[in-house]
Amino acid sequence: MTLLTRPRRSSKTLLMSMTQQFLDIEHAEEHRKLFEGLQVMDDPVAMKEQGTRPVVFLTLRDHYGKNAVLLIDEYDAPLQSAWSHGYYDEAID
Repeated sequence: MTLLTRPRRSSKTLLMSMTQQFLDIEHAEEHRKLFEGLQVMDDPVAMKEQGTRPVVFLTLRDHYGKNAVLLIDEYDAPLQSAWSHGYYDEAID
């Protein structure tokens, strides 16, 4: 997990949207075209990561005057993996 912090009103949503498009495994080839001509295309380490991750993008803005509801499926999968691979205590800390 990575936390991207920026001051208020400093394009956080744009940064997150761009990061989603860069990393998201869905439509990876289509998204790659968005970065053509940009400096990131010259970085082999960055490009190795392009289109390799499932990305969950959430916005918790107040919509329609109502609080958002967050539904998470398979939330227990990382803990099951930790148990199976012997690092459960570290995972729950």
